[in-house]
Amino acid sequence: PAPRPQPPPEELTQELTAKLKDAVAEVVSVHGQWRAAEEQRAAAEEQRVAAEERAAALRRELETTEKSQDAAQRQVLGLQEEVQGMGARMEAVQRQLESAQRALRVAYDQLNAPGP
Repeated sequence: PAPRPQPPPEELTQELTAKLKDAVAEVVSVHGQWRAAEEQRAAAEEQRVAAEERAAALRRELETTEKSQDAAQRQVLGLQEEVQGMGARMEAVQRQLESAQRALRVAYDQLNAPGP
């Protein structure tokens, strides 16, 4: 087989220079893509941290709300007990009033009874 003719050195230099320029452009492009991806990753990390902080704040708010709700529920139960106690006291007062009315009737009847 006959040897292939070699291109002139200038043509070979131009070809290698073009390939090198293409390779450099590709490296620059890939580096740019990598940097953009890194920026997106950092932004996503910031969003994740912010979301965790919001979740923690919501958990604290929920705990506070639950504690407030528990306190309100205890207060309502206390008020119900107080109302029941008032009802029992009112019944006792009612019995005292009825007893006093009977005593007044007896006294009135004695005062209005014909004398001996």
